Amino acid sequence: MAITIQEINELRKKTQAGLMDCKKALTEANGDMEAAMEILRKKGQLLTHDKDQAVSVVLSIRSLIETNIVSVGEYDTLGDMVVRVIPHTTRNIFPVVSSEGKLLGIVEFDKLRKDMFDQSKYPNSVQRYMTTPPDMIYDGESASSVLEKFENTGAWNLPVVDESGHYLGFVSKSRILTAYREKLKEMTQE
Repeated sequence: MAITIQEINELRKKTQAGLMDCKKALTEANGDMEAAMEILRKKGQLLTHDKDQAVSVVLSIRSLIETNIVSVGEYDTLGDMVVRVIPHTTRNIFPVVSSEGKLLGIVEFDKLRKDMFDQSKYPNSVQRYMTTPPDMIYDGESASSVLEKFENTGAWNLPVVDESGHYLGFVSKSRILTAYREKLKEMTQE
């Protein structure tokens, strides 16, 4: 596979590694950018002057997406949530997803609490309780960008969507920080 100068420059921009080191890593990784970054990291050529930045470069957000959060349909009601969703989860946040799989918003458990014991409110649409998430993470987004979103919003959970807005899961602030600490510890020991 021929490696292009654009790919080499992209890897250099992400890692600050040398031109030939980037070319060798991309060649060894058959053009896979993430694999090339891992090769550079193992060789100690990844941003050695700034381990903090290096961790955010190699940390894969995709591996941190939690997909076990129960979603709610756009036409579901409070009654549907009380009977079908809430008893089967320990989460306090629910993505509202269209029939096409696109994220429409989120419902936080605290917004339901006052109505969930009043059966006369069970016909209420989930859209009545739905809010826009404080921000969204896009598939393939860098860890440093995601960390900045958590910092700016104060959120503990943010939904992940693809380029078309299809819901993929959530990333939690605690999970990304734990992975960040583990990767930093791993890189420091090498």
